[in-house]
Amino acid sequence: NQSHGVHSRHHRRLCVHGDRRPCGARARLLGVRHAPAVALRGVRCGRRGQRRRLLAARHLAAHQEAHAGLSRLFRSCVYFFLSCLFFHAVVVLYGAPLIESALETFSLAVLLTSLTTLRCLCVLGPNVQAWIRVFSRHGAMSVWDTCLQITVACTLVGAWVGAFPIPLDWDRPWQVWPVSCSLGATIGFLTGLVAAPAWIHYHRKQLTYKCK
Repeated sequence: NQSHGVHSRHHRRLCVHGDRRPCGARARLLGVRHAPAVALRGVRCGRRGQRRRLLAARHLAAHQEAHAGLSRLFRSCVYFFLSCLFFHAVVVLYGAPLIESALETFSLAVLLTSLTTLRCLCVLGPNVQAWIRVFSRHGAMSVWDTCLQITVACTLVGAWVGAFPIPLDWDRPWQVWPVSCSLGATIGFLTGLVAAPAWIHYHRKQLTYKCK
């Protein structure tokens, strides 16, 4: 009891002589003084947490984008190889030798794929539905789609026309299979590159692309 009384008198002496305000008011004042520091510390912690979440979200988005890019690249390679097999089968069905000149026939198929399918992969990506839309009637939605239509058609027509001189008895070096078809496809492709911009420029007033 005696020590408690001494402590109480000392506490009252501090309250009276050290600070003229009551102890409760001084405590509240100290709390008000420390409130901005506490709030600032909370804001800093919140900003750090928000920054960490933002960095994590960016890292996840970059990882997903890289994974999607690798997936598109893999599918594009698969489509390219399947297109080579498709053109090889079509050329064989049109009368090319099946076994004797298989390497030459496959080389023509790779050339046709490079001039047609590769451009579609670069412009449209590995999206079969977009390919079907572009090469359907009135399916072009931009000038790039129209250029694809014209260049692919010219390439295939050029390869088909290039097969006509093969059975002739001219005995020319370019009549050997599949030189004439390769030349026809290349010439048709170059013709399409020139004809597509010219056709678009000539029909620019009639062209109306609808978003689908």
